[in-house]
Amino acid sequence: MGSFEREGAETTEALPPPPAIPPNVVPLRAETELITETVKKVAKPKRVPMARPGNGSKGQKIQLLTNHFKVGITNAGGYFYHYSVSLFYEDGRPVDGKGVGRKVIDRVHDTYDTELDGKDLAYDGEKSLFTVGPLPQNKLEFTVVLEDITSNRTSGNGSPGGNGSPNESDRKRFRRSYQSKTFKVEISFAAKIPMQAISNALRGGSIQVFEPPKAVYLSTLVGSYTYLDALGPVVDFLIVNQNARDPSGIDWAKAKRTLKNLRIKASPSNTEYKITGLSENSCKNQTFSLKQKNGRDGDGEVQTIDVTVYEYFVNYRHSVYKCWKTKAANLLPA
Repeated sequence: MGSFEREGAETTEALPPPPAIPPNVVPLRAETELITETVKKVAKPKRVPMARPGNGSKGQKIQLLTNHFKVGITNAGGYFYHYSVSLFYEDGRPVDGKGVGRKVIDRVHDTYDTELDGKDLAYDGEKSLFTVGPLPQNKLEFTVVLEDITSNRTSGNGSPGGNGSPNESDRKRFRRSYQSKTFKVEISFAAKIPMQAISNALRGGSIQVFEPPKAVYLSTLVGSYTYLDALGPVVDFLIVNQNARDPSGIDWAKAKRTLKNLRIKASPSNTEYKITGLSENSCKNQTFSLKQKNGRDGDGEVQTIDVTVYEYFVNYRHSVYKCWKTKAANLLPA
């Protein structure tokens, strides 16, 4: 580093002196601000929209693949059926990776076509599956095996992995490595959607409340979200969804996945909520802080007491089950 500095110093000293200014020349001083403004103006040229007099007349036509489709419904009297899809590995772990779901559902459709009553499946790649008309049962479970070719190997100098073409012995030693995985698929009924609602949406109309599964009105807004108008206990919807005999047979882990991000309308307040999860405790044990009306301490602070959800909704009949957690930190009994 020191040698570099010495060399730089010697070079500076060796530079010739500036030339003398002639007596009849007046030097001009450059203004930094003016130069900066000029550079900015040059760096940002003014652009205007390109004029488009009409459609193109020259060039070559190409086929462009898009995900936009023109949809028309001739028979609006039928129904779409919405099903919730859950994928698990053989050991019971949920499948988190994206992309594998479509392959699994395709294999289910090919393998269990009879059990699916020959229905065509419209799958979004994640949690939702749609059919025209109902499946044979509200809840179906399948097991499928996927085999993917993971690598091609040869021994010796042949291709692949070698420098030349494979000889006869290399071809005999050629092996394909297969990796098979077993998946468990659960398909559960979620909603019944009239085609008339989709027809109304295509015309710009509003979507009304759909068919009620028992005490619960359930509707699906196409391309938006699932909406639950809970005129009765949400637990009744779970009984239908999981094909359970009574509330004690509900699988709450599955219920949490089914109801997450579901919108409900509470009665009698008619207030809409979005379910974000389930409480850790039952309604009899889950507590929250309740402000006391006209209750203040000596410092003027509002007094609060801890009460259970059951105490707050004392007249609600399902107090031993979970509570829905909403985005605004509200707890509603099932």
